[in-house]
Amino acid sequence: MGLQICMLGLIFLMYTPVLVAHGGSGGLEPGKKEKPDVVISKPIFSMRFDKELPGKLILAKAIEDYHLRVKVISVNKSLPDGGSHNLLVNIKHQERVQYGLAVTTKVVSGNGHKKTKPMLELGDWYLGGFDLETTDKHQITVMFKTAEGKIYSSEIAYP
Repeated sequence: MGLQICMLGLIFLMYTPVLVAHGGSGGLEPGKKEKPDVVISKPIFSMRFDKELPGKLILAKAIEDYHLRVKVISVNKSLPDGGSHNLLVNIKHQERVQYGLAVTTKVVSGNGHKKTKPMLELGDWYLGGFDLETTDKHQITVMFKTAEGKIYSSEIAYP
């Protein structure tokens, strides 16, 4: 009797990994879909880029220890995010690109129309789409919040 219990225990230990790997049910339950083995946790827009993004540089400024660069690019040459142009913002601190920051841009056109939106992280840059028609002057304000919670901003007149 003791030998039979030991054998049952040994068989149980041998088949436990197989049961766990298959969810213990031996197959899918009716109406349930199989889950994928690989889950991508970051969107493709969060991938890092080693190369410089195209666009017209409209601001290169140091704010305390942070270096801010802002570019403008036509949506015909970039990802569309609403509007005629995209603003691209790059933020470095001690020569290192800063990822995961809360970056917001506000654009006030010559006719007084205001639009504020958070920017999407696109590799080493943050991106936001706006209507920047060249006939109007636009006041662009870029604001970002550091990991320490400090808020910085800079204003640009465009064009």
